[in-house]
Amino acid sequence: MFDKIIFYLLLFFFASAGGWLGECIYCSIAHHRIINRGFLTGPLCPIYGCGVLIMELIIKICSYFPEKYHYFIVPVLAILLCDTLEFMTSLIMEKMFHARWWDYSDKFLNIQGRICFRHTVIWALASMLYVYGLRPYVIEQLYDFIPHYVRPYLLGAILIVFGFDLIDTLKSALDIKRMLVRLEKFGETAREATEQLSVVRDAIVSDAKESMKKRRKEYQESSQKREERLNEWMSSAADQLIEFRNQFASFNSRTTRRTKESSRLLNVSQFGETIRKRIESAQEAYDKYREKNSDDKKDK
Repeated sequence: MFDKIIFYLLLFFFASAGGWLGECIYCSIAHHRIINRGFLTGPLCPIYGCGVLIMELIIKICSYFPEKYHYFIVPVLAILLCDTLEFMTSLIMEKMFHARWWDYSDKFLNIQGRICFRHTVIWALASMLYVYGLRPYVIEQLYDFIPHYVRPYLLGAILIVFGFDLIDTLKSALDIKRMLVRLEKFGETAREATEQLSVVRDAIVSDAKESMKKRRKEYQESSQKREERLNEWMSSAADQLIEFRNQFASFNSRTTRRTKESSRLLNVSQFGETIRKRIESAQEAYDKYREKNSDDKKDK
């Protein structure tokens, strides 16, 4: 029993290391650069170790059925159990650390980006490869190659390293979680500030519209008053113009009449002047005649 537990634990760690190596090679080739995959800091992807333990469970379940059904039971159980494991692992890690370590949202037939059709097929093929290839011809041979007395020490060393790695990884993940929480709070604050700015902006726009309406109304009222004053001035000016025209016509009539009267007075004045000149001329002639008569008398 104790040896069985050691076998499963060592199998878990070796499968985790093998899965980590395979993922690093696959992702590094796809992205053309070296990529360290996995949740832990060290060379382990525990989900592959859990996947191998599920394969061992499938082998145990198949032992209760005739061998002719194994080729159908193995891939079906692998799909159901491994997809469930992958989905729940993604969900739990996201809830715990507010982060996602894989996302299949761009893959064909995915569920919430946690599992997809492509990896489901890979799980099915991997189960067949493990049950009918790796398990009987590789894993059992390697495990038998490790001496019995070395297995507990090897497992103890791996557990110690794994423990330190797990603690360090959890500490880093919690730091990331705290940072994400802070970022989330900052996002909420920024969102609230944006909402408040939106409210203030709407209030400013509303006040500006009301002010514009008020000013427009005041401008219309003042324009109407100016128009009324202008109409009154125009009406008054028109009345004054008519009155001026009437006065000018009356003045012109009086001026014409006086001009005619002046012309007649001028003719009378000229006539009087002529008579005056004639009287003066007659007076001169009379004075000359008297002088002449007085001289004649003196001579006699």
